[in-house]
Amino acid sequence: MIKPTADFMIVELYEEFERIVRPETTLAGTGDSFIVKDIGPGFTNENGTVSKSEIQIGDRVWCCGKMLRLPYGRTEVLIARAGDVIAYERENKPDP
Repeated sequence: MIKPTADFMIVELYEEFERIVRPETTLAGTGDSFIVKDIGPGFTNENGTVSKSEIQIGDRVWCCGKMLRLPYGRTEVLIARAGDVIAYERENKPDP
């Protein structure tokens, strides 16, 4: 399986309202939300410290900016930066 690096994340479209699509990139349109499928280890700062994102696998996110559509096998994978997340929602799971 493909794994994201740095602060990149693999997302899947959850809900689509309005969308602008160009062949090489996707622009997140107004209201689009995505489910995070995988996330990289974090961004490495200038001093070598890794800053982990607060975003987790399974979160529903709203992004601004470009997303890369990457052909992978017989499908396409959407890759976004965790830094482009403007809001997220996490379902609280009850303790067992």
